[in-house]
Amino acid sequence: MTKALELLLAELREHPRDARLLSKIAELQLRSGDRHDGIMTLLQLAAVYHGDGFGLKAAAVLKQVTKLSPGNMEGLRILATQYESLGLTADAIAAFREMLRVARLQRDLTNATRALRNLQRLGCADEVN
Repeated sequence: MTKALELLLAELREHPRDARLLSKIAELQLRSGDRHDGIMTLLQLAAVYHGDGFGLKAAAVLKQVTKLSPGNMEGLRILATQYESLGLTADAIAAFREMLRVARLQRDLTNATRALRNLQRLGCADEVN
């Protein structure tokens, strides 16, 4: 771990909801090859943005997570839910469809069922097949 990252993490302990710090930390983690921690930090950043009322910023960060880790079920689920809360129904449907596709590939019955229920609730009854 670099000295800069250590300093930022120490500062984050004092200011855990600082979006600027979280963004810098995620960038450093990803640049240094620490994909797992970088993705976890991005998920934390999205939660901060969402909690502070910046839904579009949260969605953008979650989209970044799904690009970095296409099979990240948590990122897909939160992204779909975030889109829905923003009234972006078409984007929510697309994200739930991707969640269903990935869950089927991973043979994850719980998340496949969750995605399917959300798709049906959004009027996509054709997803059963």
